[in-house]
Amino acid sequence: MPQDTTTTRAPARPTAAKPAADDRPAKPYPTFPLFPHRNGQWAKKVRGRFVFFGTWVDPLGARDRYFAQKDELHAGLVPRRRPSPPDRAPGSADGTVASAAVDVPTLRDLANHFLTAKKRQRESG
Repeated sequence: MPQDTTTTRAPARPTAAKPAADDRPAKPYPTFPLFPHRNGQWAKKVRGRFVFFGTWVDPLGARDRYFAQKDELHAGLVPRRRPSPPDRAPGSADGTVASAAVDVPTLRDLANHFLTAKKRQRESG
């Protein structure tokens, strides 16, 4: 008896339905350096990793955060924390500051502070 050499295709799997509409916002201008990530934030892929800079509500603020950190990110460094602009107190019409922005000291700052204190202590006797 001759064998049947015809092959049968496997039954087609049902495919998942794609979303009907993409609800991500468009870039504010064509050369905008960030893209709208599906998690609701503006993002940029730097050195193979996604870095997020802010929500879709504030694209220009996200762009400013990217420009402030881009040199350190592209060099492979972790960006230093910088003071953010002060927030307005909720419901205040006069624009009073809700909290002061505090700069986080680096290890170098702490070491210099310690060494300066010890030098002054030694000089005072």
